[in-house]
Amino acid sequence: MSSILKLCAQVCYTSFRHKFISAFTYKISVFTSKIDAKTQSNYEIGRNVEFRICTFLDNLGWITTLSPGSRGPADITATKRELTLVAKNFDENDLINKIKQKLCIQVKFRSDIEYHSLSTTEWHYLADHSVKYNCTPIVATVSKFLGKQFEQMSLNYEHGRPWNLGDGYVAYFHNILNGEEFRP
Repeated sequence: MSSILKLCAQVCYTSFRHKFISAFTYKISVFTSKIDAKTQSNYEIGRNVEFRICTFLDNLGWITTLSPGSRGPADITATKRELTLVAKNFDENDLINKIKQKLCIQVKFRSDIEYHSLSTTEWHYLADHSVKYNCTPIVATVSKFLGKQFEQMSLNYEHGRPWNLGDGYVAYFHNILNGEEFRP
């Protein structure tokens, strides 16, 4: 089997595995979102929000990984890959799969989406992590809005329109190093 076919098979398997994991994550997210929030611990609510962010990014073509037990500076690592076909010679090509962009994301669930700050310790922890692992440090602030409250809020929001995660949840992403909005 030629090297291009082997690489294509590997990419197809990785894509299938990623879609299966995304579907499984989505089912867990839907299941946990149906549980009454009053019976959930803060950890469970936070994990549910992290699942929502992963599902959202997966649907935009990112490959996401949750931090085990929400430990460490980043709750989610997200990678976007780029496939490039390179001609080696007249009758042989190579398919190169390289990382296009890598994010380390700290997720915060807030009642006010405009409040998206980290403590000084968290900020330094995430910034140091991003330098060590060569990724962009992002804070994803998630809030829950009901009905027209979201529409009113999004029309007046000065930092750009938040992303709709479904079921009344919205998210805003920003880069902690330059303070600018990040559009995944």
